[in-house]
Amino acid sequence: NPVQFLLAGIALISPGFFLVALPALKDKDSRTRFLSTSVFVIWGGLLFLSLFRKVQGNWAIVAQAMFFPLLGVVLYQKPTWKGWPYRSALALAVACQVLVLASPYLGSSVLPICPFKQGLGCEFSSPLQKAGYTPGKDFLFSDRYQTTSQLWFCGPHQLKTYFFNINGLRHNQFNYWPGMQHECQGKRGFFVSVIPISEEKGLKARLHRYREELSPYFLSVAEPQTYTLHSVWGVPVRSMIVILCEGYN
Repeated sequence: NPVQFLLAGIALISPGFFLVALPALKDKDSRTRFLSTSVFVIWGGLLFLSLFRKVQGNWAIVAQAMFFPLLGVVLYQKPTWKGWPYRSALALAVACQVLVLASPYLGSSVLPICPFKQGLGCEFSSPLQKAGYTPGKDFLFSDRYQTTSQLWFCGPHQLKTYFFNINGLRHNQFNYWPGMQHECQGKRGFFVSVIPISEEKGLKARLHRYREELSPYFLSVAEPQTYTLHSVWGVPVRSMIVILCEGYN
């Protein structure tokens, strides 16, 4: 995770701009040194934290916002840097942006590093309808924060979706709102899990594990069904698991 966090932070700014701003750490102006030190201390602190827990690249958003005034100061104080160093950095930034925007269409090999992968294939209505889901009568739930949020915002009629923390993940806002135990007793639910194609090698084991983990909470758990959510050039890259669960207890 430290490497992932560091690369994500640099990539969000652009590697070229990151290198252009480094000399500000030794600037003679105390104000510039304070700004540059603040940026890299925040990054360094989160980098240290990433040794012990998962840290997302955008957690350093304050440092990234402070970075661009710092870049402006460097270019103002070093006019010659507006030549090839800045132009090279700008060209690299544009190239990175083009690659990022094209990543959803470059196939499954690029999908693991695609920043939009969580939002690809959010058309849940058709698969849920095929699975037998009835909005207003049945409820939806998932074991992932991202999937729970997407089902709520992008699911049929945007009805409330529940976060079922069977994996012991860190708490989020769903843990502090009325949950299934308060509002879904005796009802029929549909468990949903979204997986990229890269994780389908262990799909059979995952489906078996889901049934085992859900069975204690329901009178019956049906066989899992899988549906393709997103394809690139006709090749499926993201799938959706749906499991019908009767009688939540």
